[in-house]
Amino acid sequence: MRRQIALWVCFLIIAMMADAQTKTYKDHVIQAGETLYSLARENGVTVDEIRSANPELGDIYKAGQTIRIPTVVISIPQCKQTYLVKKKETLYSISRQFGLTVDELRKANPLIEGDKIKKNTELCIPHSQTEIAGMMEAAKPKPEVTMLKELRVAVILPYGLSSERKSKEACTMIDFYEGFLLSVQEMKSKGISINVYAYDEDDMDMVLAKPELQTMNLVIGPKDPDNITRMTRFCNRHAITHVVPLSSSDNIVNGAPGVFQVNSKISTRNDRIFAEISRRFSSANIIFVTVDNQSNQSATANAIKNYLTRNGIRYKQAGQVEFDTDSTLFAKGKKNVIIPLSSTQQGFETLIRQLNKVNVPSEDITILGWNEWQAFAPQFPVQFAMYNCSFFSTFFCNPTDYESIAFSALFKNRFHREQYATFPRFGTLGYDVGRFFIQHMYEQGDKFREKASRLSSKALQNPMSFTRKDFTSGYINNSLMFIEYTSGGKISVTTL
Repeated sequence: MRRQIALWVCFLIIAMMADAQTKTYKDHVIQAGETLYSLARENGVTVDEIRSANPELGDIYKAGQTIRIPTVVISIPQCKQTYLVKKKETLYSISRQFGLTVDELRKANPLIEGDKIKKNTELCIPHSQTEIAGMMEAAKPKPEVTMLKELRVAVILPYGLSSERKSKEACTMIDFYEGFLLSVQEMKSKGISINVYAYDEDDMDMVLAKPELQTMNLVIGPKDPDNITRMTRFCNRHAITHVVPLSSSDNIVNGAPGVFQVNSKISTRNDRIFAEISRRFSSANIIFVTVDNQSNQSATANAIKNYLTRNGIRYKQAGQVEFDTDSTLFAKGKKNVIIPLSSTQQGFETLIRQLNKVNVPSEDITILGWNEWQAFAPQFPVQFAMYNCSFFSTFFCNPTDYESIAFSALFKNRFHREQYATFPRFGTLGYDVGRFFIQHMYEQGDKFREKASRLSSKALQNPMSFTRKDFTSGYINNSLMFIEYTSGGKISVTTL
């Protein structure tokens, strides 16, 4: 019976403590080697609580940066119970009975003088220091994850190591790996222990036979579809997180709950794109334009038209002739949104020549183009800015962004060359993939997959926001950006 009463009292005290918890904050200057996870463990809070207390804190944080850390102030009742003194009892005998020191008992009962106390005197019996320490520990939030002491990563791509002369593909794969290494370097500076293994996928039989491959936490690659299938099966057998960074093929994640597909087709986001077009340009004069009889985007353009019609938004259609003859095509004093049916550079140049002839201020014109345009945008900075060119894309490296400029300089300084000129840039892609997966797998530990759909990361080129159809499937990157060129050479990038 006494044991039951004691347990009930302990439960009641902890419940009272929980009710009495008050959340406050303390400032902390991040030291070299500290991570959000280590700070969370040290302070008895969670990583999510630290992020909530610092909404401006991005995925990159540096030594010397000041952040707020939540602290919990717990109010513990002074008396755990009262006690009526019996005949011949002393402070010493009572303190021994309750596991206290005489000083602790006297401090809780300051009106008592001397060592003698009268029978039936009511005493406050305080918590012992051992009890207080135990209750404080019990009230602390328990760690949400099991920390990875070391992250073991395999990067498997066609590096062309057996070839004397590197192909374009091999050069871009090496770029990817070297960009990934720069993310590893950054994460190690934050105290994360990482071991990286690189394998050439040209001999997948040899790679899959490597005994250490079974011990990986993360496998990135390969590129070839058949090799992806084999690696997915391998990773599924050994409970390894598998990242497919390059392939946009359908069905990669089907029946593969541990797969993360970074590069999915932009067409899978068409519903979101169409809705955003309607939201942004519902009151504009929308004109679909065919130039030079080029219409490689006619199917998507027709889908946009159907969406606009269903939502009661009017639009016009024009060919090259109408630019010169139809005086009602453009609306004065209103935004005119031009949507060309071609995503080619030739089509863009023809469109610009036609727009230069119309009697409409350029500030009243917006060209809504295609993500392929970023490949030739650097050649036409004036025209892109003049006509407020914009497009949707799943990747974009902003040439005016300070961090992107700094990364390009770091890459060149480290590897003594520029990245291979492709869209996207593979070195930057490797960096973004590394930063997202290394940081989040380390911070979330065994809860990474469970929380993956709620995780995001600031990226230089390839933002990542993963979704999944159901618990039997893997994760698809569903991120989307709206890129807008504005006057003065500025480029606005909005993550949708």
